[in-house]
Amino acid sequence: MAERSPGHTSAAASRWPWQWQWLCGLGVVGFFYWSLVSASAASAHNQFEREVESLETAVSISAVAAAHPVAPSPLASAMLAAAPAQLTAAALELRARFALLQSRHSADDRQYRLWLRRARDDLRVATARRPQWPYAWSALAEVKATQASFDAEFALAFAHAMQTGPHEARSSRRLLGIVLSHSARMRPADWRAAEVLARRLARGQPALLIERVERDQQMDWLCGIADLPVTVQNACARHRASFPPQETL
Repeated sequence: MAERSPGHTSAAASRWPWQWQWLCGLGVVGFFYWSLVSASAASAHNQFEREVESLETAVSISAVAAAHPVAPSPLASAMLAAAPAQLTAAALELRARFALLQSRHSADDRQYRLWLRRARDDLRVATARRPQWPYAWSALAEVKATQASFDAEFALAFAHAMQTGPHEARSSRRLLGIVLSHSARMRPADWRAAEVLARRLARGQPALLIERVERDQQMDWLCGIADLPVTVQNACARHRASFPPQETL
């Protein structure tokens, strides 16, 4: 067997440091590229979140905004065009909220159903990916209620949102809004859940709770709940003074 020359051995050994340096350099470049892509995606997500929240706020406080069509921004259009596999569960929940807003301004019943179906499908994917995330569950319950589909999926979404988000105010407000807006379709168990939600919100966001309940003309129901904080009790006192019970002959 031929022996390797000392020069051959040293040349082979000298190549490895260079190769390792090249691999390490490639790894550093890849890391920085991944960081830039991640930062860009996070920035787009945050911008889209601000856009959706701004639209929701405008709709909640203005009947004019509620009746005005929502024109998708370039970012919203890009988010709407993305495949579900390209988006995180949080982005899918945002996209579903945007679709729910769009459904309110649909030109016809077909478009209305398509927007709601799209929101429902996105939220099904989001809840499957993050089953412990209350925002997607409460949004799914809201979409199902908007579809007037109070089926087993609605009950499951509502229950999961209650269980996974006991301290999440946004999820609690959404669930309470479902009960108040669809009061005729709610079961006794739903109203018991609404009392739990009202107590949660009364402790942390009493002003938002009162505003929501007044909007749905359910102050008599709220004021019938025992042991509410002073802020809510004062609102109930004002309500009773403004709307005294009618005497019967």
